[in-house]
Amino acid sequence: MAEAGQLSPSKIDALIRLKEIVKRFSSENRISDSEIQLLQEKYGSKPGMVSWADYFQAETASRYWELSDEDFNRIIDTIRFDLISAHKIFKNKPESFLSQIETEGIYIWSMDRSVWTPEEEEKAHLYVLFGYFTEMKLQNIELDDTDEDWFSGFTEISQSMAV
Repeated sequence: MAEAGQLSPSKIDALIRLKEIVKRFSSENRISDSEIQLLQEKYGSKPGMVSWADYFQAETASRYWELSDEDFNRIIDTIRFDLISAHKIFKNKPESFLSQIETEGIYIWSMDRSVWTPEEEEKAHLYVLFGYFTEMKLQNIELDDTDEDWFSGFTEISQSMAV
């Protein structure tokens, strides 16, 4: 996409920033070593997207490349916010809470999105955050002061924009 001129220098910088953010949060690769080995045996080469950082970069670039640089940067910030939120919401919570989120999420995502109520939309988003938490092993990380300060500032800005 960069070679094709679909990504501005600002978007490329934002994707590099996204990769660094996700690398700090993910304690494991998206694809296990055994899966990589199987893919290499089957296709003769290793996959290009192995880490969560690779995945988020590719998904963000391919989905949002047509947005303005400003909106693209907001997407990156939203991803960071969601990763921090997932950590804050789910870390050290009882298994009963986690099980409830998973059960409700599976049920809601089986429904047609066009009929979701606002409450169901919130539960669906919570399930997505739960997925980040479990698949990326966010329980294994600790937020640093920079992330805490950034999160507080982002929350304050979001609240002031909603008014």
